[in-house]
Amino acid sequence: MNKWWLSLRPYSFTASLIPLLLGTVLAGNVGSLDPLGIILTYSAGLTYHIIANVFNSYYDWENECDQPGDDQVVPVLIDPTLGAKALYRAGMLFLGIGVLLTLILGRLYGLTIFIIAVSGLATAYFYTAPPIAYKYRGWSLPAVFISMGVLLTASVYIVQTASWDWRVTWLSLPISFLVAAILHGNEMRDYHGDLSYGSNSLVIATGIPIGVVIYRSLVLIPYILVLCSVVLGILSPLSLIVFLSIRGSLALIALVNQKRFGPIVVSTAKLHAQFGLLYVISLLIT
Repeated sequence: MNKWWLSLRPYSFTASLIPLLLGTVLAGNVGSLDPLGIILTYSAGLTYHIIANVFNSYYDWENECDQPGDDQVVPVLIDPTLGAKALYRAGMLFLGIGVLLTLILGRLYGLTIFIIAVSGLATAYFYTAPPIAYKYRGWSLPAVFISMGVLLTASVYIVQTASWDWRVTWLSLPISFLVAAILHGNEMRDYHGDLSYGSNSLVIATGIPIGVVIYRSLVLIPYILVLCSVVLGILSPLSLIVFLSIRGSLALIALVNQKRFGPIVVSTAKLHAQFGLLYVISLLIT
């Protein structure tokens, strides 16, 4: 079971949980919370994330972007009793669960939530699955920024309040930049494998030097946005506690400056979690 658990890439789950927590806290500031809505949105968000992870591992392996011995190859793929077919079947199981959760959300909470849920499900599956496979076309950064940042936060808020507020989008941006940084770090780490396959990821399209500049921006902009929000009165000064995590951001910048891309995916996920928890706590208190 440990092999299966590790093959879901659980270290990355905070990338979904933090936006969900953010949407919950923002909705809680408006009124009382619906427990069923929380259960369904969290279940759907995590299921979509697992779908993206499993099919990404499968198609990167099948397309020979990943090779035996690569750090990112999940344990199920190299287990002789399991292998790619077992991972694909697991992906299809989670895809079925995702479809069911999408239909339930749409039925209970209306057309807007159904559209958001369908877009989340499609973004997760078609990240590497044909015929779209947008990871290999260079579209992944904006897609993940929107789906796992802005829309994931929005989904919880809308389910809970049946309304919308422009501040929800604005306040989700710092988290959206950091989740995009996780993805961008992944593409920098996989640069040579993707290049040999013929993938057209953003890093391949721009080159490593510009890719490094983009990464630096993605892990620094969230702090600038929080500072601006405090100055404009949108956030309380307490939100500046997110700067307690900036040491991690600077350490990651040092790594990419040295072209040491191997550890940055897990480390960027940790930064996202640290920043996100501090951010959510500051909003919960204020």
